[in-house]
Amino acid sequence: MSVGNLFDQWLSKAEDDLTMAKRALRGKNKIVWSACNHSQQSAEKVLKAFLASKGIPPERTHDLLALNHACVSSDPEFLFLNDFCRVLNPYSVHVKYPAELGLTLSDAKQAIKAAEEVRSFVLRRVEATS
Repeated sequence: MSVGNLFDQWLSKAEDDLTMAKRALRGKNKIVWSACNHSQQSAEKVLKAFLASKGIPPERTHDLLALNHACVSSDPEFLFLNDFCRVLNPYSVHVKYPAELGLTLSDAKQAIKAAEEVRSFVLRRVEATS
């Protein structure tokens, strides 16, 4: 599979996750945990897309800080994303279980914003380094 094709596939899945995160907050019955989880998943896949664009096989992990560390190895500008990764990291797995961390609508909105920041940054860096 070509590097460009793999990048596009990761990015497409990341876009789907971000769409689902936003949909989870529509209407009367907002699903806060789902918005948080899909936001984390979107950021994870965008970081993996960047690594794929550089021909670096992404580690099989949900740890955004570990993935971002791999990105920093290729592009030091990725240090900028560490705070966003810290916001999103807790939402990878634990939110799927009954004791869901007591999340609020504010947490979900912050998660979506963080995922959007990761996405925008990665797309700018891919364009700048291509």
